[in-house]
Amino acid sequence: YALADGRLSGLEALLRWQPPREAMRYPGQFVPAAEQSGLIVDIGAWVLEAACTQMAEWTAAGIAPPRLALNVSVHQLRQTDFPKLVRRALERAGVASDKLEFEVTESVFADEEALATLRRLASLGVHLSLDDFGTGYSSLGYLRAHPVQAIKIDRSFIEDVAHNVTAATLAETMITMAHALGKRVVAEGVETMEQLEF
Repeated sequence: YALADGRLSGLEALLRWQPPREAMRYPGQFVPAAEQSGLIVDIGAWVLEAACTQMAEWTAAGIAPPRLALNVSVHQLRQTDFPKLVRRALERAGVASDKLEFEVTESVFADEEALATLRRLASLGVHLSLDDFGTGYSSLGYLRAHPVQAIKIDRSFIEDVAHNVTAATLAETMITMAHALGKRVVAEGVETMEQLEF
């Protein structure tokens, strides 16, 4: 949601796995294994198709969010044909590229193949955001040097902003810095009025 007017500014598609006769599995429980095995590339392709199809349905019903965000793995970005896959999925569903946002983690910046793909995605008009900002080890120079339009402040920084001076200072610094660089800022995990007011 946008703070200025409270309007919905986007949604994030989150993958869950429901095995038969077992409890729901969350990404932390299966994505690392999918990345190690290489299955994340096929899973990511399925998520992309499903997301574009859903966005087209929402658009036809007049209820589409301004943007739909998907997490994308460095393994997907290493695939040289990934931008073509994205373009085809958007065209098949009839969804404009600026309606799609890919969330990447700071590990992408250490991979030249992934960076090249990121630049090609940006040239398609897809939005790019840096997820889990503040939890990695990347240089702040990456924000200036690469085509990332937004940062998502990790929820671990938001949880205590109303009660912890250090957490509040860190969050405020990230917000000020990102805005100074012309980036949008998304605060993950805002669940209380105190956090919202902050």
